[in-house]
Amino acid sequence: MNSLFQTTDKLPGGTAGAVTYELKMGDLLSQAGHAEKAANTITALTNLLKSGTLSVNDQVAARQMIQQLSDALAAKPFGQNP
Repeated sequence: MNSLFQTTDKLPGGTAGAVTYELKMGDLLSQAGHAEKAANTITALTNLLKSGTLSVNDQVAARQMIQQLSDALAAKPFGQNP
């Protein structure tokens, strides 16, 4: 979770906010952008959920993060109609 939200973030929403911005504005906030990080995090969180090692509260948080990152990745890219 710490890698998704950093004190240096310039936009709200951490990595999900950055992905949404990048897709909607067509402007990367870093050299590589944030979409790959979001996709990798979804995979890691999904695997963690499947492991059965998370508490109920952590499961809820992981599912919420997966949903936020998935929603961000589904944002309409720059230049496409809403």
